[in-house]
Amino acid sequence: MRFLTFTVLLCVALTTTGCSSNSDEPTEVPESVSGRWLLRMIDLTENEGYVDRAIALLELSSSEKEQTAKVLEDTQFLRKITVKNLQLGDTDVSFDLDGRGKMIHFEGKRDGSTIKGNASFGGVRVEPAWLELTENRGIYDREKTPPSEGLEEYIKAEQAGESPFDAAYQFAKKYPKRPLSIMVYRRLTGTLDQQVLSDEKMEKFVQSYLDAAAEWGEHMLTAAQLDVGWELTFRANQPELGVRYLRRADKKLTSSMRAVVGDDIEAAFRRVDALTAYDKALTGEPGALAELQAIHEKAPLEPIPLYTAAEAAMQLQETDIALKLYSRLATWPALQNMLFREDIWSAGDRLLPESKLRELWVRKNQNTRGLAEFQRQVYLALIEKLANQAGPKSERKPVKNHRTSVVEYFTGTSCLPCIAGDMATAAIEQEFPRDEVIVLRYHQHVPSINPLATLQSAQRLNAYVGREMTVPSLAINGRIATFPIKGFLTQAVDVIRRLRENLGPISQEATDLRIRLTAELDSAKRIQTSAQVTGFDDDNADALRLVLVLAEDEIDFNAENGIRIHNLIVRKMLSGVGGMTLVAEEVSPIEQPTVEELRSELLKELEIAEGRAEQLLDEKPMQLSSLWLVGFVQNIETMEILNGHAIPIEGTSASQTVAQGSTEQPSVDLPPLPGGTATPPPSIPQAPAAARVKRPLFPAIPKPSANNKGSKKQAPAIAEEPKASSSKAGPKLVAPGQ
Repeated sequence: MRFLTFTVLLCVALTTTGCSSNSDEPTEVPESVSGRWLLRMIDLTENEGYVDRAIALLELSSSEKEQTAKVLEDTQFLRKITVKNLQLGDTDVSFDLDGRGKMIHFEGKRDGSTIKGNASFGGVRVEPAWLELTENRGIYDREKTPPSEGLEEYIKAEQAGESPFDAAYQFAKKYPKRPLSIMVYRRLTGTLDQQVLSDEKMEKFVQSYLDAAAEWGEHMLTAAQLDVGWELTFRANQPELGVRYLRRADKKLTSSMRAVVGDDIEAAFRRVDALTAYDKALTGEPGALAELQAIHEKAPLEPIPLYTAAEAAMQLQETDIALKLYSRLATWPALQNMLFREDIWSAGDRLLPESKLRELWVRKNQNTRGLAEFQRQVYLALIEKLANQAGPKSERKPVKNHRTSVVEYFTGTSCLPCIAGDMATAAIEQEFPRDEVIVLRYHQHVPSINPLATLQSAQRLNAYVGREMTVPSLAINGRIATFPIKGFLTQAVDVIRRLRENLGPISQEATDLRIRLTAELDSAKRIQTSAQVTGFDDDNADALRLVLVLAEDEIDFNAENGIRIHNLIVRKMLSGVGGMTLVAEEVSPIEQPTVEELRSELLKELEIAEGRAEQLLDEKPMQLSSLWLVGFVQNIETMEILNGHAIPIEGTSASQTVAQGSTEQPSVDLPPLPGGTATPPPSIPQAPAAARVKRPLFPAIPKPSANNKGSKKQAPAIAEEPKASSSKAGPKLVAPGQ
């Protein structure tokens, strides 16, 4: 079906375009490369299929004194071109084209009136490209995107036979020197996991692909070796054959290629080493289990080395080793999900790592008592491991009246790309005390319904990123982070480094702006809070807002994406989402609910969300026993958060200790888990890139009115419920009275 759909697309394109380029070639080919050359590159377009796209018309000149290149005309593909690093030989040509920061590197070898080569784009994307000698002084419309040579014949070949794969393969073998054949081989390689090919036919197919790629230069050959090596190793279940080609490519990687795929190639090598050592271990070869453990420790976050070591230890009755390894596989986020896609797991007993962990625990302890706390410690150890992998921690000197940073992290319990940010912010919380860095987490119903999400959290995200409502998103002191925060456990290490770079210097800044907070539960379990801000400039006060947040700490909940410990989850914004205007005297927030009123409100919101999603949540963590009050001052004109402060609420378990991670959790006697086979969960799509809105963060806020206690009680900056709208955009920010 994949072939048929593509063929139909190309047939439509061919009804409206010709089938060949009509460029005017000189009747005589000059001896040197001096002349006018049209640079082309094969490209796949949405409406026209494969085309020989014109990139630029160049005039090259080579003499004993100098070599020059002049851009006679550019195209929409690359504008305002500058030629750099020009090298013109008798037969070899190479140069870089820089078009407004978009760089193409071309290198090729002359063959008559054509210079065949490749175009690379700063990494592993390499396409067939060539220079055509021409007498034209401009690029005519008919030359810009003609169908690639042989496109019509290729379509007919696919339609004529019963097997689109075989037909396409025969076409590529028939015309090995055409650029279209490279694209055909690339498409066929992406379907190798769906084909039933003998080892002999597989190797012949790969060799045909590599021979065709070699016609277009070393970079093209290396890219093809990476292509087939990756597909065979990770998708087509032929890792030994795949690694053979990856090792060939590894020897010829350019620095730009290695920067992109170097780590992945090393992971592929470890994968095959682990599978080989696993086979040795099961046949009783001495030292094989130790070899597996060593491979795992080199890359502890990769699932295959971990699984093979854990399973081998279990099969060999090495209970303590198996318990240690299976606890990681069952507890560390996403590893269990990643394992579901692996053939070695599918071909085995398909028991969940969680089931095997419980089996091992009972084997050693005769019951499951204490297992929950054991997994908690394994999880906390991962956070420390990630922090250590990120390098030395920030060195900071004590600063009097230092500034406290506020990190606002927007995430979701079913968001797999949020794992990196979740783990990184957890590591930062262990490194920075809360009087230096406060990390607030606003959970969203993205990509699916979330028991920790609230309406106000959605409004806060909407204020920062607009209608896209992207998770993960992260703001440091009111500014959306520009560095990457998406990813899994391996990406968490880099996010930790970036957070350290940003937060360390801020903790060394002094500020006169101070926030005083009080918070306690009264006899009726009502959350009584107040706040006072001093040290701010009265002339700037109209732009400043005090935001008060009620957050729950240390929630033990095994989320769908594997995050188990949730700190400072925003439960309610007592000031309203937009905050309150600053006044000199002490103020009280808009609302002071009881714990039960807060719980009822959150449960009601979740019931509404369940109805909209037509899905019932299995768990709704709602203990509300470890509550914190967080206050911060934000400038709504610049969006900057100037300072923050956080205190535990007296009368809750949070008030017993301020240290992170010190709350004792009782051991739980869990019922045995049935040893059924696992059904892999559906893949979760990643959220789109964040849209950064250049507008005031919050609307204007009315002046405060006095309450009966003599302090100031404020009206909300943003209504708690957005107005109904038929728009599919996210929640709107609505000023009072509108």
